[in-house]
Amino acid sequence: MIIQVKLSPSQTILDLKYEANACSICVASASLMSVFVKNLDKTTSLNKINHFCAMINKKAYDKEQLDENIQSLDIVHQLPNKTNCVLLPWQTLQAFWLN
Repeated sequence: MIIQVKLSPSQTILDLKYEANACSICVASASLMSVFVKNLDKTTSLNKINHFCAMINKKAYDKEQLDENIQSLDIVHQLPNKTNCVLLPWQTLQAFWLN
């Protein structure tokens, strides 16, 4: 997965594009994420990423931090072999911020 992030001078995400040769679940997750994190700063987007990863991994998270579209990806827990697929875009953005 390749992501391209356009940042403002204040480190707010202005745009996010992705390229993925991946399954439809991964692409859907990347698409939803690209809309969800737009206009968020580093701290806020990392917080949302943490809540998303917790949701997918069936750990405690704050539903208020994730909109309905993002929460719809929670169904992936019924397909354990697709967990990594849904997480890949989010983990890629997280790595962008942390590296």
